[in-house]
Amino acid sequence: QIGPVIADDPLCARRMIEHALARLRGAVLIDTLDQHAELPALLRGAGFSVERGYTRMALAHPHGFGDAGRMMAIAGPEIA
Repeated sequence: QIGPVIADDPLCARRMIEHALARLRGAVLIDTLDQHAELPALLRGAGFSVERGYTRMALAHPHGFGDAGRMMAIAGPEIA
């Protein structure tokens, strides 16, 4: 699992992910966010494929968590 990834833009996020991938072996999951469609497209170009959908829900917190403009990928449920 790679995440969270916080970056100013999708290209910066991809460089951060490539840095992590160079140090990992085996299968890798990255839970990207729908509002940054460019990052999943870049990852598909690097050989990643969509495995599942993911819906994040919050109770009593109407605006979500974190900086949505910079949050490119989250720490998925495998981290828990």
